[in-house]
Amino acid sequence: MYENKKLSVPDGAQVLSASDALMGKNMTINDGVLEGVDRGNVSEATFKVSISSDGVYQIDVLRPTLGTKHKNGILGLRADGQEHRLKTRNKAKAEKTPGLILSPMVVSEFKSGEHEIEFSSPNFLGLAKVIISPLGGNNPLEAKFLKAKKRAEASQAMYKNEKPSIQAFVGARGDDGMDHKVFDSSKVVKGEIGVPDIYEFQGRLEDLPVPVKDLSSENKLANIMIVGLYNDNLVKSKEVFGAPLKVHSVEFEAPYYPQWPMASYTEIFPAGEKGSEAYTKEVIQNFMNRAFRKTVEQEKVDRYFNYWKQIKDDYKRYEDGVKEVFVAVLCSPEFLYLTEAKSKQQVNDQALANRMSYFLWNTTPDDQLMQLLKSGKLNEQLDSELERMIHDPRMKDFIAQFAKEWLRLDRLESMSVNVDKYPDFTRFVKKDMRLETLSFLEYCLENNLPVTDFIDSDFAMLNQNLAEFYGIEGVRGNEFRAVKVSTESHRGGLLTQGSILTGHSDGSQAHPIKRAVWLMEKLLNDEPPPPPPNVPELDADNPSFKGLTIKQQLELHREKSSCVSCHEKIDPWGVVFEKYDAVGRFNSSADSKTELLDGTELDGLDELKVYVMENKKRDVLESVTRHLLAYSLGRDLSYMDNEDIDQIVDEVEAKGFGFQDLVKTIIKHQIFKAN
Repeated sequence: MYENKKLSVPDGAQVLSASDALMGKNMTINDGVLEGVDRGNVSEATFKVSISSDGVYQIDVLRPTLGTKHKNGILGLRADGQEHRLKTRNKAKAEKTPGLILSPMVVSEFKSGEHEIEFSSPNFLGLAKVIISPLGGNNPLEAKFLKAKKRAEASQAMYKNEKPSIQAFVGARGDDGMDHKVFDSSKVVKGEIGVPDIYEFQGRLEDLPVPVKDLSSENKLANIMIVGLYNDNLVKSKEVFGAPLKVHSVEFEAPYYPQWPMASYTEIFPAGEKGSEAYTKEVIQNFMNRAFRKTVEQEKVDRYFNYWKQIKDDYKRYEDGVKEVFVAVLCSPEFLYLTEAKSKQQVNDQALANRMSYFLWNTTPDDQLMQLLKSGKLNEQLDSELERMIHDPRMKDFIAQFAKEWLRLDRLESMSVNVDKYPDFTRFVKKDMRLETLSFLEYCLENNLPVTDFIDSDFAMLNQNLAEFYGIEGVRGNEFRAVKVSTESHRGGLLTQGSILTGHSDGSQAHPIKRAVWLMEKLLNDEPPPPPPNVPELDADNPSFKGLTIKQQLELHREKSSCVSCHEKIDPWGVVFEKYDAVGRFNSSADSKTELLDGTELDGLDELKVYVMENKKRDVLESVTRHLLAYSLGRDLSYMDNEDIDQIVDEVEAKGFGFQDLVKTIIKHQIFKAN
């Protein structure tokens, strides 16, 4: 206690004065107080202390107040591996009165023997005395410390063999909170404990919610950029802390140039005689070939080259004049649209290459594809080229876009889940649900698994976070991998994935109609008609529905004459999902018994999967074919396409229903090559 300029300490306490310190850099003593010479730089001092017996101790400091001289100050302490920082500002009443003040710093456990207590920080507050006091067995602080220690030791034992992961995020702080997104991918910390290492995260700021300056905001902390890290070794309980992770510092660099000139510059402006007409014409021609996805006629190149000659003197920098020509190129319909030469039957090799590239990669043909075009060997080497393209990392873009359109993953992204009812449904779970579906489709394509695996598979794509959410044990780490699943796990295929189940709920409870329509439309090739006009949806707050299950509510709904014809067909396909709640977790107590129109009785998705695999495998293949073909052609299908669809389905069925075979068969079929 420090009152009336007198310090009183408990029995057994040690009091160290400023004169006892081993002076470090940027430190001096003034009137018995340690002070930083230059407050803008780090100041350091060390105290040596002898502890007589093992126990829990409290460290306090007697320090000067800020007064009116300084706006803020910091006091950083390190002792036996523990670190603590005391930060204060002169807005506090106690800080405005000049003098000394007693501040508690940390409670720590010490073994008997010699120890060092280090103080180090910029804006050094100042330090007159350090008090190390033993806490008795009856002290509530000691009991609290020992309880926390026990929790920490239990958590450390649980994660003894685990490696922590770090995930960077970047965002903006506004008046109403912080908006942020992850930056790059999660990194596993592979070093040894206590051995520092550097981990780098790279990305583009325009993909992130960076701040937009708002001059009307009165909050000084609003509209500032936030850069941070979190331990991606996600835990599900407050009682555990995950694998230990210590971050020493974070450095942000922008713009980041891995090389100079940038690769994006040298790709357009290679080494040569910059400014000369021959060099410039070659630069423009190469750019046009890439932009128009073909070898451009010389007459057209000359038109843009002559435009450059007219405007080049308007720009001080050579590159700016050429860039103006590039703008004109990118405004051309030949860049904005996939223009194709007219022919009677099928497109030429150039158009075929464009169609393949935009179908499989969502981008322009690469150099190897363009070389095949120039050599006239595209059709001759079509099989090997398709194999290369399908196993290229750019296929991830195809999977992401096709899955979003086909499976309606956008509904997961826009779904607001009732977090009061499902508190462990975090943004990390939501993110991993989407990645589960994308990883599943990538794995099926990479390994040419049958499209019937979309109904049921003996594996699921999981990481630790999602496996724990589903209640599946034995999956460790953040990376997604194929995990063998048993019947008891009630997982496998697309139907039991959280992205589908959560995206087709209402955020609070399962929604059998949404799930049924999704199943019929996306996988069973049996799209139901739209509901009649002015027919309301099921309303859980309807008094007549009080105490009824969803299944019973649907039975009442079917009593309406305008609803019965459609719902007799739709409802059974939705009721079988009832054992999965609004966030896709299995609930064995729910009633999922139903009867299909053909009289087949089913209880839950497990029995539905068996029924579909025995009776509707071709329907599944045809449904996937229709969605994939429409995506590849960029248009809706009509009855005139049915003959081509049947041919594709027959061929893929004969080959074993392979997903990769389906992609290849579509590209090699005449409907894909037709003009």
